[in-house]
Amino acid sequence: MKVFLQILLCVLFISCSESDNNIETIQKTNESIFSFKSELEKLEKGLNDLIKTETTAKNGKMIVGYVNNGVFTFRNNGMRRVTELTFKRNLLKEGYLTDCTTFDIVSDREDKGLLRSKGECSISFEHVYHAIDLDTEIDVNDSNRLMVYFGLGSSVTCNGCRRGCNPRKDSNGDGYCTECKIANSSCSKSETLN
Repeated sequence: MKVFLQILLCVLFISCSESDNNIETIQKTNESIFSFKSELEKLEKGLNDLIKTETTAKNGKMIVGYVNNGVFTFRNNGMRRVTELTFKRNLLKEGYLTDCTTFDIVSDREDKGLLRSKGECSISFEHVYHAIDLDTEIDVNDSNRLMVYFGLGSSVTCNGCRRGCNPRKDSNGDGYCTECKIANSSCSKSETLN
């Protein structure tokens, strides 16, 4: 709340200042947009380089990790990093500067699931929940575990609420967000193809 009031005061101060200050503000905003684009380009390059080193693939899909007795683990630290950068890239494209470092899996359809993470945008301070489609299949080397791949479907982003507002997919594969559990709050959803 304190941060919100500080931001509000800054906005009021800037909007009430002389036009020269408004021009400076616009220039700073344009620099921020350029930096945002530059960050995305740098992230894409780093992600592509890392993916080249993590080329263990089956049927054209990259193995992300395994589910054994209901517990998800990444295949290795490289795949964890690929996943973190993929989430960060997807969220940057939607206008959120967010680091995602904790993940969980929701099995929501047969041989499908969502890899989810939650973060806070360092620009707007919004809580952002992001999920990527996954494909799963039984590991031929160990019938007690599932191999997890990045899916070819879509990713879902939900924001606007601290409690609830979690990404899910219905039985048809359509994305939705769970209800917000805070009165007078709302949750918004965006969905993009992978």
